[in-house]
Amino acid sequence: MKYFKLIKEYRGHFGSVTSVSFSPDNSKLISSSSDATIRIWDKSSGKELKILKGHSEHVSKAQFSPDGSKIISSSYDKTIRLWDVQSELQLIKLEGNSNCVTAQFSPDGQSIVANLWDKQIRFFDINSGYEILSLDETPITIIDIQFSQDGKKIASLLDNRTIGIWDVKTCQKIQTLCSDRYRVKKVQFSPDDRFLLVCPEYGQFQILDLTLKDQLIKFHGYRKVIDAKYFPGGQIIVLCSWKTDIQLWDLKFKFEIQKLKLDKHSNNVTNVNISSDGNNIVKRQIKKQKKFYLIKALLFFFTDFLMLRFFIFCCGTCFLFLIAKKTYFF
Repeated sequence: MKYFKLIKEYRGHFGSVTSVSFSPDNSKLISSSSDATIRIWDKSSGKELKILKGHSEHVSKAQFSPDGSKIISSSYDKTIRLWDVQSELQLIKLEGNSNCVTAQFSPDGQSIVANLWDKQIRFFDINSGYEILSLDETPITIIDIQFSQDGKKIASLLDNRTIGIWDVKTCQKIQTLCSDRYRVKKVQFSPDDRFLLVCPEYGQFQILDLTLKDQLIKFHGYRKVIDAKYFPGGQIIVLCSWKTDIQLWDLKFKFEIQKLKLDKHSNNVTNVNISSDGNNIVKRQIKKQKKFYLIKALLFFFTDFLMLRFFIFCCGTCFLFLIAKKTYFF
């Protein structure tokens, strides 16, 4: 178990920061902003390394490819763009039908899955830019899409409170799940792809066991979760909501590990990401925040709650033994 503390903030954007995440090797950070730029930062020094310009409006999200050589970005200018990190040149431009377009790299980095707001999920080759696959058309607007860790499945969030699980190879929907009352804002597959972390717009966050068909398991804890991510290993998650704090939860034992209290004047945290080694968290906030923050693991404790309880038990036993021994001799 790790203890996290806020250690650094990054400034440079002229507009609100809309997303932030780590490079695959954890040495860099990438941020997008309402100033229509994408910026790459050195994580250790906080120095701004590159600025990518080309979007004409608010950039809603930017992400490194799995090998760190490319970047995918989506914008309110209704486009999704692929960039080369080294040359800073735009490689591919995909045009959508709404300012809510989204995209994500496949885990192998050879294609991107795109939601162009045309009620279809489309796959594009990153080298040619040609469409190579599309999933069956749905009559409901797709809000977001998320790859499984092994790249074999996709979760689609629909505007009618349902989640579709698709098999990429067969292009068929294999499971349809329905949220209780609220529209789902975010989902994420666990590292082993067995579970799906579900964040409703207003309700409590939920963990879905994909091996138990159509069964949602409510986790009675944090409410109004805006974003959530799994730590490597899948036992710990980090959550943020319409509050000025971040919480770490142990899913196995269902208890809160740590609450990161932020400045009372801070704005609501709406985006968190975790480095691949699990030692760093990066966050952004809303309302004209032109900066984002790095949270680092400073101390290391026990990796299992049972181990911690066993240690406390041993310490208590030793203490009682020493007391008894002292009483016996005196």
